[in-house]
Amino acid sequence: MNVIVLLCYNDDKVSVNYIKGIINYDVIDVILVIDNGSSKDKVHNLENELNKINSKKILFIKNENNLGYAKGNNTGIDYALKNLHPNNIIVSNTDVEYSEETMKYAIDYLNKHDNCDMVSPKMVLPNGNDGLIAWKLPKYWMTLWNACFLLKKFYNPQKYKEFPNDVCKVDVLPGSLLIAKADAWKTVGGFDEDTFLYGEESLLAYKLRENGKNTFVLTNVSYV
Repeated sequence: MNVIVLLCYNDDKVSVNYIKGIINYDVIDVILVIDNGSSKDKVHNLENELNKINSKKILFIKNENNLGYAKGNNTGIDYALKNLHPNNIIVSNTDVEYSEETMKYAIDYLNKHDNCDMVSPKMVLPNGNDGLIAWKLPKYWMTLWNACFLLKKFYNPQKYKEFPNDVCKVDVLPGSLLIAKADAWKTVGGFDEDTFLYGEESLLAYKLRENGKNTFVLTNVSYV
């Protein structure tokens, strides 16, 4: 079973459009929609639109407050692990697009390789240029370097120079679309809830590495 966790915050229209785009993807079994403390009107609109879609694939959970990216997504990850017993859990932003073939390729790769615990297709921007595909885990000297705007302008030490293969092992993947084995999420305990927004991807990558888990980017498939 493949479960996708979709965190929504005051973006009911974007969320509904995204769900409509993937609702018929056979590779996705459950769409777990988490409202993260949106305004009453936005929650009402979201619930109404989800009811109109009327799919058994959709499960809806409401957080009373905005818990942030990490804890908000953990609400869905924890629910899936305890109640749905999935093979894989996908964490996705609401403003991304991808084909079913892309998602199927990513999940198939994950399932067929024991040494692979988390993957993501290559991020592509709407203009066709590459987005933020992956980056290196920051070391102390990198943090100091990046704190200086002028130094970072000329050289970013966390940036990979290239991605030479169809499958490249990397440190950190962007949180906009993460596909991981349920066991990996269980092992690391989800995202670090001491963060509210920003930094959670690097902390997740650190916990994965500390637990012997491997992360890869698939450069021959992409999402926007």
